[in-house]
Amino acid sequence: MRILIATGIFPPEIGGPAKYVPEIAEALVAKGHQVTVIAPRNLSVPSPIHNPPYHLLHFPHAHYARYINLIIELKRAFFAILHEAQNCDIIFSNGLELPSIWVSQLTKKPLIMKIVGDRAWELFHTRRKTALTIEEFQFSKKWNHRLLRNIFHDGAKKANAIIVPSQYLSRIVENWGIEKKKIFVIYNSINENAEYLKQCNNLDTSLGFSSGIRLVSIGRLLPHKNIDEIIKILPSIPAANLVLIGDGPLKNLLQQLAVELGLSDRVMLVGSQDQIFIHKLLSKNCDIFILNSSYEGLPHVLLEASYNNIPIIATRVGGTIEFIQDKVTGLLITPHNSEELIKAINTLTENTRLRQEIILNAKKRLKCFSFKRMVIETEKLLYSNLPSIQR
Repeated sequence: MRILIATGIFPPEIGGPAKYVPEIAEALVAKGHQVTVIAPRNLSVPSPIHNPPYHLLHFPHAHYARYINLIIELKRAFFAILHEAQNCDIIFSNGLELPSIWVSQLTKKPLIMKIVGDRAWELFHTRRKTALTIEEFQFSKKWNHRLLRNIFHDGAKKANAIIVPSQYLSRIVENWGIEKKKIFVIYNSINENAEYLKQCNNLDTSLGFSSGIRLVSIGRLLPHKNIDEIIKILPSIPAANLVLIGDGPLKNLLQQLAVELGLSDRVMLVGSQDQIFIHKLLSKNCDIFILNSSYEGLPHVLLEASYNNIPIIATRVGGTIEFIQDKVTGLLITPHNSEELIKAINTLTENTRLRQEIILNAKKRLKCFSFKRMVIETEKLLYSNLPSIQR
């Protein structure tokens, strides 16, 4: 197959698609397919990916004003995808949903979409234009909510098939009016053959924290990640330090909060980092991983933490509960509940037996998230949506 993969984020940015796309692209090439990846990029930041086995095309991020940026990037993405679509058999969208849909409709190329959230809700929530949860947003009657839902949800209906990483997201997408037979749950995975897992070097990820409880959270710095709530509980746990990996619109506000609370020496925001750094940090300099979101599809970071034998505290939301079982593969807490978060950290710090049981059980659970299985299921779905004359 000649596969065109469009993605909204790509290394050095972090997030689910940025982790998933390079790995699935490389795996599909290894199975004999021709793969092109299109992604936006800040051209002033060096790319951590050199000489990939797939064809990698970047178009520059726009840096003007908020809404103008969105329009410009949609335009740039559309023309980049349109140009490459002439020489592909199928389009595989992992973000850049609207331009992928437009090109698919224009060129009559089959479109597979991987949906890891509700883009309409994210646009409102990220800009703090709604306090609704993703579930509540689906039924909001506000005209602007309905308008954006119609644009994105109706667009998704035009896809030949949709991949989601959890049963939870399958139900969300089905509520958009998309036929259940078009929705396929293919769980994310850990690629144990990934090069970054094999690399051993002298990279220092201690970040100056020589003692204390080392808490880590990884993800884009967005409102629904509730990173501020983790920072605010640190005064109640004097031995705890916090490392935040990721970038996003809330970075400056989170840094300011740490300063205001007198926690500058205990909170480290290190920005986006490559997979080597993240792997080293988790394997060598992390005691507890925290995912404090009010929404998640089924994040890669849970699998990465478990692979590195780090116990997890996560909120009881979305697809997270399809991997984390309370007191078995991690500790689940109620969103926006600081008391439960403090108690969970203290429990994992003090109860060595429970900690070890959680680590062992989570490692066993990872066997259900096989990279080989994910690639086989994805390839099969791509094949099944080619026109019969091309199969």
